[in-house]
Amino acid sequence: MKLVNENNDVIAEEIEVPKVLGDIFESLAAAIFIDSQFNLNIVWQIYYNFMKNEIGNFASFLFKLRT
Repeated sequence: MKLVNENNDVIAEEIEVPKVLGDIFESLAAAIFIDSQFNLNIVWQIYYNFMKNEIGNFASFLFKLRT
């Protein structure tokens, strides 16, 4: 699978990520959610601090695609 823009330039290709990494990511979020007494804002704060660079890069990439 490939992501292409309107000029058919390849922007990104599918990356194979081991399923166990997604499972760890989800399990950690669930553990934080339960330990924080079901406070989704705390989960978001922790994950955002952990991934803010990736989120920012992805958001700027989407902005470039829309312009």
